[in-house]
Amino acid sequence: MNTKVTVKRTFRRRTPTEHALFLQHIPTTDVFNHQTEGDAQEQFDVFYATALQLLHLFYPERTITMTTRDPDFVTPEIKTLLRRKNLLMRAGRVEEAGAMAKKVGDIIKRRCKSRLSNINEHV
Repeated sequence: MNTKVTVKRTFRRRTPTEHALFLQHIPTTDVFNHQTEGDAQEQFDVFYATALQLLHLFYPERTITMTTRDPDFVTPEIKTLLRRKNLLMRAGRVEEAGAMAKKVGDIIKRRCKSRLSNINEHV
């Protein structure tokens, strides 16, 4: 009997829009905190805290449930895109859903190609 095992996975979605917002915000943020006083560890701690704050602000962690019934090539990012495509289809936005399907297909193709490139064909 095959039982389905579910696992909650977290990931950070990276989209061109999020990248653009992040890059627009960087010049207004004092990332390097140009302090000359204090030891190197304190300065690094301040930098690290600022970098983490920016990471959480522009690329928040998302949680998705993965199961053992999902194919190996399905990642949390792919599953999120498939759910978005299905939402667009149900809303009647077929052209956008078609573009999303092409994007998902390209990601799956790239992922399978990289995984299969390690297989030795002379075995």
